[in-house]
Amino acid sequence: MKNLKLLSILAALFIMVFFSSCDNNNNKDLPVSLSLDKTTARDSVFMGNTCIIEGVAKAAGQIKMIQIFQSFNWAGGVSEVEVAGTGIYTFPSDTTTTYRFSLSVPNIKATKSIRIQVTDKSGNTASSAYTITVRQSNIISYLNVPMGGWDSNFGSALDADTGTPYGSSQLGEVGSIVDIFFDHAVLASHDLDAVDFYPQYYSGARFPETGTKFTKTNFSSSDFDGITNDELFSTMDGTVSTINIKEGDVIFFQTKSGRKGLLKVKSMSDPLGDLVVDLKVQK
Repeated sequence: MKNLKLLSILAALFIMVFFSSCDNNNNKDLPVSLSLDKTTARDSVFMGNTCIIEGVAKAAGQIKMIQIFQSFNWAGGVSEVEVAGTGIYTFPSDTTTTYRFSLSVPNIKATKSIRIQVTDKSGNTASSAYTITVRQSNIISYLNVPMGGWDSNFGSALDADTGTPYGSSQLGEVGSIVDIFFDHAVLASHDLDAVDFYPQYYSGARFPETGTKFTKTNFSSSDFDGITNDELFSTMDGTVSTINIKEGDVIFFQTKSGRKGLLKVKSMSDPLGDLVVDLKVQK
């Protein structure tokens, strides 16, 4: 009987200690956690662009900071340093325990291995490794391409695939070289001078119809300058074979072969004069 009572007492003590231990564990600060919306930025950042890293940080206690570190080679070995200007040290309140973050790593020029770390007030940390690589652009840019109308010394015909302008005397049997003609502040898929404006000097069009189609866009000049791939215009379609233009316009075009691009009217001295354009064309 005494042994039975002793066993009962010991069992009761064990249960009390067990639940006391559980309560103490529940009261301790839990480790912080870090979850990323995307686990990698591979093949999604173009040369020189900013990589945006988003996710959620959680802690049982107050979050103190969220930082980005990158590998750093020095004479004594391989270490890491914080990426300047990327950390978050201010939060909505002194009791913030869950925080959705957005971190920016600027000017990506090559593969970059980084580590995102969240730290709470108690010094607990959690981190996640992340690799950023440079995405290859699928467009080619041609800047400051000179063209001209009837009163210009520059050619009125353009091979959009290569960004090369031609004068009529250079073309000969043009074939499929030319995509766009210019004159009288108009872009067209056919020889404007011979067909539309000066037919009295020509016996029909000198060059064949190119099949290029155009559409006016709402892109601004700065929008055009910031485009690094075809994502903003790959689903667009050309609708007309001639289009009036003015300085600052951004025109979508689609060649007969299906290649798409944007043309920015950078400057135009006169409707019949000198024209300078920038092009962005699918590879």
